Amino acid sequence: MNTSNCIDLTNSDFEGFAKMCHGGWAFHGRFASHTGYRHYCISVNTIDAVKGIARNFFSQQKNYCYLVGQDHSEHGWKTIGVNYHKKIQVRLPAWASDCIKDTLNKCGLEESCSLNNFWEFPDQTDLSDARESIRPLLVKRTRFSNDDKLSEQLYQHYLTSPLGITTTQLDLFNP
Repeated sequence: MNTSNCIDLTNSDFEGFAKMCHGGWAFHGRFASHTGYRHYCISVNTIDAVKGIARNFFSQQKNYCYLVGQDHSEHGWKTIGVNYHKKIQVRLPAWASDCIKDTLNKCGLEESCSLNNFWEFPDQTDLSDARESIRPLLVKRTRFSNDDKLSEQLYQHYLTSPLGITTTQLDLFNP
């Protein structure tokens, strides 16, 4: 890749870069969007202006939860909902790390669409139980959280949620 027209945007809040392209700038990194990419049609040619645009993108998204959804009101997506197959599903950002995906697998979810990063709960899962079991991913301002820490929080919370508790009433009578 030709890096002569790339600007490194890494700072204390986010990392990524911008590259001049036809008709504007291509921004790459978590700050750009849930896909990690955003094209912005503008004829700006100063580094400070490009960095300012990146900061605006970051500011727009820093209050979002980790999951892709209702915070993206221009698309009307829900962070957790029921799909056409009557299964409860969530959508991860495209840049979600393997530790988050591995934890979702441990929590019983299965990836149903790798292209769009959709994950489904098992059949017959109650929506309120599903929501409670993954609550750490639904908390505002987790979009840019450390994935390792968030993954650990998710699993610990799942274990105490209705879907994670495996004790039955009969187990109480067996020592």
